[in-house]
Amino acid sequence: MIKHLHNREKALESFGWKGREAEWVALVCLHSGVFTRAQFCYFFDTGPNRKRAERFVRDLVDRRLGVVDERSIFPGGAKAVRISNKEIYRKLGIENVRHRREAEDAVMLRRLLSLDYVLEHPELPWLPTEQEKVAFFESLGIDRNRIPKRVYQGAVGRQVRYFAHKLPIAVAAESATFAYVDPGKDTDKELRSWGDSHEWLWRTLREKGIEVRAVAIGADYGATVRAEAALQTWSKRAADPNSQRANGSTRNDPAVQAEIQHLKNAVLTMNMEVLMKHGGVQGISKRIKALKDLPKSAGSAGVTIDRFETWVSDRLRMQESGA
Repeated sequence: MIKHLHNREKALESFGWKGREAEWVALVCLHSGVFTRAQFCYFFDTGPNRKRAERFVRDLVDRRLGVVDERSIFPGGAKAVRISNKEIYRKLGIENVRHRREAEDAVMLRRLLSLDYVLEHPELPWLPTEQEKVAFFESLGIDRNRIPKRVYQGAVGRQVRYFAHKLPIAVAAESATFAYVDPGKDTDKELRSWGDSHEWLWRTLREKGIEVRAVAIGADYGATVRAEAALQTWSKRAADPNSQRANGSTRNDPAVQAEIQHLKNAVLTMNMEVLMKHGGVQGISKRIKALKDLPKSAGSAGVTIDRFETWVSDRLRMQESGA
């Protein structure tokens, strides 16, 4: 039994899945939407025999519940299988998640590596959905402004997405695990940006006595070597409080970024309530400039974690005949 599924797999019985197969589908849909045959075999402990995996994939495709992605984005040539049927996600209560949709190579890689790490650590108390993550941190008394988010302005209006990359997070009473998945771009720029966006949340957790642990996940060892330098620096700062910058608002503060975006949206949509509050467009422009003039923590200068590790997936590098 996979505890963090909270019996959601039972909602899939109408598709003919029960027991471990239902758990597998629920696990994939919640964490990635995609999987490889090697991951399937690992979960079901079939060893090198791929017959069960092939039957499962064939059934998905024949019933138009999934598709095989023909791209080979891994060194071993493994191809992903995507569970694409919207009704499956609706039954699980996550119909708006984008996992079922086709995505670019870097996103596919991130999804598959996320799933692989969860498969390797099923005992951790994972929070698989945006709603569960936000609800847990709010239950600790943490304000939403301390939670990493992105603001999108589209045809349906302004939307806020928390933990937009949907990376794995597991939280218990005394420790929290945050996983970063390297997108394979030969740079640690995104890792440092990820650290910056989590800085205030991690600081708040540590102030509450909760240990913060970061994991850098990669498809090859080059990715984890790049990440290790930054993770070591963040960990050392936690051991030496004198190395941390003084508390105070910076441009990296999520609350500051949210206010800047809010003000920009007010100008774009001509929100008269906000415009009048700030003295019109000119007043808003001055406020945005003041916020942007706040100091920026260079190179993740304020990020601190208690522990870290790096992890490389071997399964995604395996050659998959017929995949």
